[in-house]
Amino acid sequence: MIKLRDLWQKIAIWFDPDHDFRSADKILHAFGGFAVALLLLLVVHTALGVFAWTMTIGLVYEFGQADVAHSQRLLGKPGYGIGLVDLAYDGFGALVLLLFRFTLRLL
Repeated sequence: MIKLRDLWQKIAIWFDPDHDFRSADKILHAFGGFAVALLLLLVVHTALGVFAWTMTIGLVYEFGQADVAHSQRLLGKPGYGIGLVDLAYDGFGALVLLLFRFTLRLL
């Protein structure tokens, strides 16, 4: 029988253990989320849609990074794998753009 702890250890290796909120990688994700949301504004006309698509694209990007890290046997090392903090920064960048856009509409 598989124990929950053993199952978690097999799953946890896929996640990025880097949780430093000030690293350059996180700042790049914030700018990336901003840029992706800016491009999505051309085709998606609702804020919720832009945010949802930005997060989806960010998640697909993180899955791609995890796949490359797996093929190079780098999983479990900081900076490699599915970064949930990275994904949060993608969303933060999109929210900054959407709040800026909302503020401009109020003026």
